[in-house]
Amino acid sequence: MERCARMQFQLRRRRFAFLVLAAAGLAAVGAAHGHEEQKGVRIAAGLRQVPAAYAPLNVELVGRIALGRDLEIPRPVPTPQGDLLTADLYVAGSHAYVGSWAHVLHVVDISRPEQMREVARVPMPGPAVDVKIEDNVAVVGVQDWGSDFGVVIVDVADPGNPVILARYSEPGWQGVHNLDLHGQRAYLAHTSSPGITILDISDPANPVVSGRWLSAELSNVVHDISIRDDIAVVSDFDDHRGGLQLLGLDDPDNLESLSVVRFSTGLHSAWLEDGYIYCNQEFGGWEQLLHVVDARQPRQPELVHSFGAEGP
Repeated sequence: MERCARMQFQLRRRRFAFLVLAAAGLAAVGAAHGHEEQKGVRIAAGLRQVPAAYAPLNVELVGRIALGRDLEIPRPVPTPQGDLLTADLYVAGSHAYVGSWAHVLHVVDISRPEQMREVARVPMPGPAVDVKIEDNVAVVGVQDWGSDFGVVIVDVADPGNPVILARYSEPGWQGVHNLDLHGQRAYLAHTSSPGITILDISDPANPVVSGRWLSAELSNVVHDISIRDDIAVVSDFDDHRGGLQLLGLDDPDNLESLSVVRFSTGLHSAWLEDGYIYCNQEFGGWEQLLHVVDARQPRQPELVHSFGAEGP
């Protein structure tokens, strides 16, 4: 049954990809239709509008929604394309949950990608930089420099009427930059404070810290954590003692170090799929490489390939 659910999820994921555009909001991408010549004209026009969007020729933009343009951003994050409005997103069922630098979580009905609509906003105590959802419970990572903040736990059983269940933070956290959920636990990466905090959310209205993890091998500047197949993949951001660390989750509150792959640049993000880990560094721009690590034997991972762009 679990395999069937996973296959259904993969099929839904392949049908539409949802992208956050820094100043524009959420865009849906679907399979292209029409004549090749018309398609080429559409793509060329789109690239003129958004030069950074290197769109494959077999997709086209089918919907767009602007989010948060009516909101004030207390601490704007400027980019060459304008101030950042939205942050990370998570798709659950027919809704997308989009974090915002304007201290809200947007809930967007994506059941009709060509006519997406915002159905709710959830106020946050700071920038909502990450969100993950499991069993109708959303855990939102909130981070603002100089403040501890933490996570906000939201009941999204009725996406149009989300209910805040709890807020949780601890002194010294300096916020939660990234997180993942597994087995009634939220695994929190802070970036600005060391290691990983494990939060028991079995009672989402009353979260409690059930464990902490620190690396004995890397720097403990944990930027991202992602979990697949009972393995946590940790990205250590430090450019001297950073890299990739694999953790076993047999005991959800006492993580076991399985292996380490060091990268001199450090890592921003890593994703495990079908036994392979895809990982990269953020700083350094387009010149940074995407690395592929064979992790089919998690205690003996092997870097098998690295590749990058020819130019921006």
